[in-house]
Amino acid sequence: MKDLGIRIREADFDMDLPVADTGEGTTLGDLMSAARRQYFPVLLCALLGMMFGLAHYMTTPPLYFAQSRVLVEDRISELAAEITANTPLVRNDTALLNEMQVLRSLQLAKVVVQATNLTENQSYLSPPSYGLNALIPNAKAWVKGLIPTSSTLETTEVVLTQEQQQARKSQLVAASLQQSVWIQRVGDSFSIDISMATHDPKLTADLVNAYADAYLADYLNANLQASNRTADWMRNRLDELLETANSASRDAELFRANNKVSDLQGLRELEQRATTLNALHDTIAQRYEQIIIEGSFPSTNGRILNRAITPKNPMSPRLMQILSIATLIGLILGTAIAVLREYGERFFRTGEDVAKFTGLPFLGYLPTFRSPPRLVKPGPQNPVESPKLASEFTTSRNLAAPDDTDAKLPDAVAPSALEARPLDVYAPHLFIPLLEPKSIYSASLRNIHATLEQSMPGKSGAVVAVTSMLPNEGNSTLAANYANMVAKFGARALLIDADMNQPALSAAFNCSDGAGISQVLDGSCNLADAIRKLPETGLDFLPSTFDEQPGITNEALFRQSVPKLIHALRTHYDFVILDLPPLSMAVDTKALLPEIDRIILACEWGETPRTLTRQFMAREPDVARKILGIVLNKVNLKELPKYSSFGSSEAYLRRFSRHSA
Repeated sequence: MKDLGIRIREADFDMDLPVADTGEGTTLGDLMSAARRQYFPVLLCALLGMMFGLAHYMTTPPLYFAQSRVLVEDRISELAAEITANTPLVRNDTALLNEMQVLRSLQLAKVVVQATNLTENQSYLSPPSYGLNALIPNAKAWVKGLIPTSSTLETTEVVLTQEQQQARKSQLVAASLQQSVWIQRVGDSFSIDISMATHDPKLTADLVNAYADAYLADYLNANLQASNRTADWMRNRLDELLETANSASRDAELFRANNKVSDLQGLRELEQRATTLNALHDTIAQRYEQIIIEGSFPSTNGRILNRAITPKNPMSPRLMQILSIATLIGLILGTAIAVLREYGERFFRTGEDVAKFTGLPFLGYLPTFRSPPRLVKPGPQNPVESPKLASEFTTSRNLAAPDDTDAKLPDAVAPSALEARPLDVYAPHLFIPLLEPKSIYSASLRNIHATLEQSMPGKSGAVVAVTSMLPNEGNSTLAANYANMVAKFGARALLIDADMNQPALSAAFNCSDGAGISQVLDGSCNLADAIRKLPETGLDFLPSTFDEQPGITNEALFRQSVPKLIHALRTHYDFVILDLPPLSMAVDTKALLPEIDRIILACEWGETPRTLTRQFMAREPDVARKILGIVLNKVNLKELPKYSSFGSSEAYLRRFSRHSA
């Protein structure tokens, strides 16, 4: 599979240890794995979005839509037709835009309000509210109540008459209606769509039709007013012409009477002027009569193509549309959350992560036991030991039987064997190899032991430290189970609780009240009296008891005494297993490092940061070189396949676990 070009890298560091390359590109398989891991927030957000959309649909009142279409025509008078008979008619877009402005005007909205008596229509004045919109007015009033007002400001209330109140109300309703109507041109034609949406279907159709009727009536009124203004002007002009013509006729008669026939030229001019004025008067009189007739039959420049009908189905809300949009928004939000979660994934999840980010061997998975079984004392009816399994731990080294352990120890340091206690006084999760020898946990422990023996062929008296990067990652449980397994199959093993600040193992084994390693170090107790023996597995255990005296945990005393003690115990045991505090408190580890052969590092699945582990190995190369490998603890086998690549072995671990059970 070719890389998709997405590069996800962490901080590099330089060290001598072999570290795998982390610069690999993200493949399609990685994206599919990420989708398997992060599907829950995506589906959750999509489900929440769908539920929100359904709630919005159920709480939203229906909104009904109605539309009417008006055709705007260019009509010219006969006089204009006579004048422009040889000129082609050009339809002007500007004229259509002017008509659209008329439809959007407040004056036309006032006419519609008056025609439909909208000021008294409660369906329009008090529309139903839904969802959060019903809370907004109350919230606004509450916020305004919190704002302090000055008591010094005096407000003067203006008392309005009933007519003024009605006019103001009509003005407000008309302004609201003006904002609600939609005026739109139909393509490149000279048709205009008038549309509106309200919560009352009949009111919606009535308002749209009233707008169309008001528009045509407004044009008729405009033509009538224009005709009346023209007629008034022409009537005044006729009176002036008549008076001028009469005056010209009188002047001609007077000129003829006074001058007889001596000045014929002047007489003809006066008579011609009188004739011209009379002819102009007759022409204007004819036009005046024509305008009067046209004004009595006004014409409009438009007509209604489609009248609105009462809608039966609401325009909104639409269930599928709302659900689709809400689900899409939920998917987008869920995907964003998934990307952020995936980007924040900085922990060990698979063995591939261990090899890629640390270069260390991966030792196995240790699953979480939510309900550990009760520990049953092994007997003839329920054997827990297999000769084949026992041979795995005795082939590479000649181990003595547990019964010879005390005989090989000198009397000065020989531990005294305690009486066998009932098995159920110990925590069952510390004896998993005995209770479930075929489980994944036991198989991982056997893999750890095999890796340990391969790294130290033929060496006896191995000192193995079990630790973690952070507290509470399960290294004490791992140390106890590994030590019990090694001791049960014939090795001379000693488990030391070396975490003197938090002796978890000593508390689990019910040995925290007696003598321990602290008393051995300060000389107040003999080593033989401090060591306990677990009769179930033959494991020797050196507990640690909490002591608040600062001298006991003094660093100089620890560095001088503990290495000598471990060196002396190495000659009497095949395995000395140390339960160390976390590596973040690396003082104890550094003090014991010369005597430690191998370190088993336990990292909690999904909790231990990869960068923290890499940085520690860069800072402490001496400790890093002795790390045998990393084991992932507290693994959720159900979730593990989501973090693995397609076809990897992690996908079958859960099946193996069910088969073993």
